[in-house]
Amino acid sequence: MGMVDLVHWTRAQVLSLPDDGTRRELIDGELVVTPSPAMRHQAIGAALFERLVGHVAAAGLGRGLSAPADLFGQFGQLAQPDLFVVPTRAVGDWDAVPTPSLVIEVLSPSTESYDRGSKFEQYRTLASLVDYLLIAQDRCHVEHYARQPDGRWLLTEARSLEETLRIASIECELALAEAY
Repeated sequence: MGMVDLVHWTRAQVLSLPDDGTRRELIDGELVVTPSPAMRHQAIGAALFERLVGHVAAAGLGRGLSAPADLFGQFGQLAQPDLFVVPTRAVGDWDAVPTPSLVIEVLSPSTESYDRGSKFEQYRTLASLVDYLLIAQDRCHVEHYARQPDGRWLLTEARSLEETLRIASIECELALAEAY
């Protein structure tokens, strides 16, 4: 994980920091600063972005976006999901962006425990979130958490380029070969 500061931060304090390109997230008062993603991380993210954004727009399911993005201001948090889908085409201030139906995180050594832990815990509080994908960058491995009607999360894993995952929130089949 990135550098962690034990001071209880507020959203206003984080947003008042210099706009210097540093990637900052705020979860429950904890400021998390992470390094720039590796080239492999960016390549996987770009491939997913290209595949999913057009599908989401064509199907009229909202807008696909990527970090940097200061999401969850309405909860006093700041999250920077790698990729996400919101159910609107409108553009405006981050504070007005609806919470996402899909979040995708490409795992990095410095953020993997955070993405699996407190960040996912925060995401699970969002009633709108239906699908959460964790994409390994060092091997072919995708973990797909899908919210069930009773609120539980079902994990499906895919480990082969020949496998396909069904992403319900955006009515899409994703072949792992499209990401890797």
